[in-house]
Amino acid sequence: MVSLNHKGHRAATWTKRLCLEVRAKKSLDSQFKIVAEAFLQSFELLEEYAPGWYTEQYHQRALSALANLGKVQGDSVGMQVV
Repeated sequence: MVSLNHKGHRAATWTKRLCLEVRAKKSLDSQFKIVAEAFLQSFELLEEYAPGWYTEQYHQRALSALANLGKVQGDSVGMQVV
């Protein structure tokens, strides 16, 4: 038989672990959002200014990355996939 103290300890440990997992997820989500926004800004600048080294191959890679970014995060990042 498990004592009340032991059950309470188990519940507290489980709750603490769950809280840490939620915080870690929120932290990863916020970090992902920052990276996604930076990528989108870089993409827009490259498209607007089109430096000489920005070839069609780089353009296609950027479009592919942008599409994958949208698949991973969806609309919750708050950006529109072109």
